[in-house]
Amino acid sequence: MTTPEIAILVNAKTGQEFNLQRYSVSVGREIGNDVVLATDKAISRQHAVVLCIDEHFFVEDMASKNGTWLNGALVGHRAKLQSGDEIRMGMTRLLFLLIPSKLYQQVETVKSSRTQTFVDSVIPMARMI
Repeated sequence: MTTPEIAILVNAKTGQEFNLQRYSVSVGREIGNDVVLATDKAISRQHAVVLCIDEHFFVEDMASKNGTWLNGALVGHRAKLQSGDEIRMGMTRLLFLLIPSKLYQQVETVKSSRTQTFVDSVIPMARMI
């Protein structure tokens, strides 16, 4: 039996994290999106969507003006995500992470007791898995 995982997007610059608990998570500049990146004017109003299909995650561009990039390559339609992937939309870099729920809980405890950001806490631990 595999350990339950938590899927998140982390803004590489700010450390802000977005939990991907739904099967379809919209990303864009407009308020109605699940992940709102309002300060980046190079991001379209409805820029991309992250999908969970059969326990696998994908990113899909929604015909955005500036495109969606996965690890430096332009996403044509839909691309499969792996933990540690970098998604770039406009000037914003988002890290996609799959974290075992036990590890996520440990990091949350560390974050509440220190000023360390989530990115600083979880990436070294996630790479050890």
